[in-house]
Amino acid sequence: MRLRHVAFGLFVVVPLVACRDKPKGTTHVDTNPISQALGEAASAQALASAMKSQTASLESTTGSIHAVGGELGTWDVTLGECQSGEYNGFYGADFYVGETLRLRYVHDEAAGDIVKVGIPSKKDTVLVIDREAKCKVLEGNVEKTNYKQWSPKGDIRHINGHVKFDCEQPGSSGRVSGEVKFEHCH
Repeated sequence: MRLRHVAFGLFVVVPLVACRDKPKGTTHVDTNPISQALGEAASAQALASAMKSQTASLESTTGSIHAVGGELGTWDVTLGECQSGEYNGFYGADFYVGETLRLRYVHDEAAGDIVKVGIPSKKDTVLVIDREAKCKVLEGNVEKTNYKQWSPKGDIRHINGHVKFDCEQPGSSGRVSGEVKFEHCH
């Protein structure tokens, strides 16, 4: 008798599973909590980005200040940007030309409207105009909107409003006047 070596192969049985397309109208729900959280975060970030760009496009500031003679000298400034006074703890708005504060409008129910005009030739010096000043016009209003903007100081509500003034400069024959309209200032 002769022995023969026969090698037996390894057979793996793999059952075939039929694949079908999902029925129309069904969706895949990812049950992995990490994937769900990442998806929700991406959606929230996209929504916040869209809202930020929408509110940024709503912001509008138009106005100018005109000074003739007196302590302020003679000059004209066109205001470009505004910031809600809520950043600095008052109800009103700050108006800038570049990085320089040129006008602050405070709407105070008790003290009345207050306007502070930055003097260009004297850095960090302002002319304060209030109800005691000799003005032909000193009026304004501020209203809160339903929009909020996050900041390191908390949520800042957007404001709309306007301010108009035409006043004598104290102790001189000079005058300062201006008018500003603002929307979605934050």
